[in-house]
Amino acid sequence: MTFWNWRRGPGPTATQGSAALAAAPELAPIELYTADARIVGWIAPNGQRVTDLLSTKDELRLWRPSPGPLDEMGPPTEADAARADENGEWESLATARVILAMPPEWRASRQLRLHKRLRRAALAAGPFSVTGNIHLQPGVSTPLPQDRKAALAQEPWRVKSISSGIIIDSWYGVNAVRDGFATHPHPCRRLPDDSNKTDHSLTRLSQIKRNADTVFLFDGTFLNLYYEADRVSARHNNRTTTNLLFFDGHAANVPTNSLPGGIGPNAGGSSPFNNLASLQKYPEFRWRMDQP
Repeated sequence: MTFWNWRRGPGPTATQGSAALAAAPELAPIELYTADARIVGWIAPNGQRVTDLLSTKDELRLWRPSPGPLDEMGPPTEADAARADENGEWESLATARVILAMPPEWRASRQLRLHKRLRRAALAAGPFSVTGNIHLQPGVSTPLPQDRKAALAQEPWRVKSISSGIIIDSWYGVNAVRDGFATHPHPCRRLPDDSNKTDHSLTRLSQIKRNADTVFLFDGTFLNLYYEADRVSARHNNRTTTNLLFFDGHAANVPTNSLPGGIGPNAGGSSPFNNLASLQKYPEFRWRMDQP
């Protein structure tokens, strides 16, 4: 089988000794699929996402590409990276040929914390079948957990800035709204207001009364609690408590059943966060700017 058509890529001027180590790129593992090949190797992303490299470059420069598993090669050392250009170990692959790019399986550092509940997906790339964790594109849907113990509220949510295009994966919910800023006066906002594209107004910190009691972030997912209250998650102590972060910077772990909506389920569209009278029954914390 013909695995790929390489073009040996030119590297920068070779250096030696400590100067070579200082100039060595930071290499990251990558797994690529074309119509007829699976390729593993190392790239120098220089802080860029692989998706950015694929969309802005005509070629990907790969160090020591091969059709075999990375486990057989082991991670590169600084000395390896420094000698790569000198030894001519960089190859180039046309980005137009890449069907799928993904990080390979790799032993995680003990300091790296991965969520236990990740969605798995299987897809076909040419003659290959690939399985892995799924990452939804921003804005595909909004999460509607069935209750406050639901796995959907335990997962990260991917959002994309409308203005800058920056993508953020968040493990926490934000006490924010994306539309109806005046009708739903939560302290944080996604700009602009979906119902008024000219409204880019933000809440000033001086406007937030009782900032030590006003919720900023919460265990859960997404935003717009006024519509879906079960985006608040019972994430700790056998699914009975929720962490809250407040605008003065302190955090607290509280019983979930003591929060508006309790342990759920709460019907979508009839959230207690959309009813000021309902929130008055829970005076300990502030969720809206119009609460006393």
